[in-house]
Amino acid sequence: MKLPLLRAKIFFLLLLSVSLFSCKEEVVGPDLGANLISLNYDGANQDAPSLPGNTYEAGVRFPASQMSQYAGDRLAEAHFFIQSVPQSCELRIYIRSAANTPDSLVYSANVRSALRANSWNKHTLSTPLTLTGQDLWIAIRFAHNNEQRTLGCDAGPARTNGDWLLDAADNQWIPLSQRSPININWNIRGAIDSQ
Repeated sequence: MKLPLLRAKIFFLLLLSVSLFSCKEEVVGPDLGANLISLNYDGANQDAPSLPGNTYEAGVRFPASQMSQYAGDRLAEAHFFIQSVPQSCELRIYIRSAANTPDSLVYSANVRSALRANSWNKHTLSTPLTLTGQDLWIAIRFAHNNEQRTLGCDAGPARTNGDWLLDAADNQWIPLSQRSPININWNIRGAIDSQ
C-alpha cells in the first residue's frame, strides 16, 4: 500500500474516533445536590408523545410499598422535561390513592412562566413536603389547543406506575400504554432531601 494512501486512512480513522468521543453526552436528567435522592421510573429523555389539543395530567405514582423507606424525609424538588411549552402548566403533588386515582392534592404550583422548551425543568417546592410513607403522585397538568408534543418521555418500555395519564375527554387516570400503543415512561422525577 502506498504511504500517502495509508496516511489518509489513518487520518480518517483518527478523525472519526475524535468525532465519536467529542459528541455531547446525552443528559439523563438534572444534577442533584449531595443530599438529594432521585425518585423516578424514567431514563434519559427520548421524545414527547404527540397529543391532540385538550387538557391532560400526566403523572407517576410511587406506592406506599416503595415510599415507606422515605417516611420522615422531605420531597424538596420536582424535575420534568418539557419539549414544547403548553398554554398552561401546573405541577401537582398528591398523597394516597383510591382505585388507581390520586386521592389528596397537597401541593400545586403554576410553573408555566418558568418553563424552558427542550429542557429539563426544575421546581423547588415552596415548602418541602414531609413524606409519611403513603402513596405519592407527582403530576404535570397541561393544556394546549392544537396537537403538540409537550411532556417528555424516555424510550420505554413503560414501567408500572411510570405513565399515568388523565385526559379531560374522559376524566380518568389510565396508563398511556393502555390508552394507546405508546410504551414510555414520563420524564417526571422527585428529589428527596435525605437529611
